[in-house]
Amino acid sequence: MTSYEIRVGGEIPADVLDRIGEVDAVRAAGTTIEVTLTDEAALWGLIEVLRTAGIEMLEVRRHSQEAPVDP
Repeated sequence: MTSYEIRVGGEIPADVLDRIGEVDAVRAAGTTIEVTLTDEAALWGLIEVLRTAGIEMLEVRRHSQEAPVDP
């Protein structure tokens, strides 16, 4: 799974957040949501939800994944 940070202009209505599903964090100042998704198709599905709701996306950033450390 991959974590993404998505910054949008304005607020995301509660019903749109419900359609997105598991959101790890929401921060104001515009709105930034953090979400962990299973694959790229899930990312495109989330983007479509935001577009359909008329929400302006300003930035989508993938968080780097650290490799597991062997004991």
